[in-house]
Formats: sequence, C-alpha cells, structure tokens
Amino acid sequence: RLEHVGSTPVPNLPAKPIIDIVLVVLDSADETEYAPALEKAGYQLQIREVGWYEHRMFKALENM
Repeated sequence: RLEHVGSTPVPNLPAKPIIDIVLVVLDSADETEYAPALEKAGYQLQIREVGWYEHRMFKALENM
C-alpha cells in the first residue's frame, strides 16, 4: 500500500518538488521483499533505523 505523507500547503510558502510517500509492507525488516523493486525503480536505501520500528528511507536517484 502507498500513502502520501508530508506537509500541507501553506500560503506564500513555495512547495518542494518532491512527493513524500510511505510504502506499507508486512515486515520492513525483510528488505528482500521490497528493496529490489524499489532499487529497480530508481530508488536507493538512505537510512536504516532498526531501533525505530524497523524504519527505512529510500530516495530517488538524482538521474531520474
């Protein structure tokens, strides 16, 4: 499941050209289930926080 996250538009505050999304998976510690597809789509693992709900952050490669 994909969900949009991020800031709400604020008057007179320019929007950033990035859409923040959350990918909901059954077990984020099991990277073999989702990381290869994200990497193939042009995303790279940036942060792995096993001590904080097994949080991961991927970021689009600059050439996308």
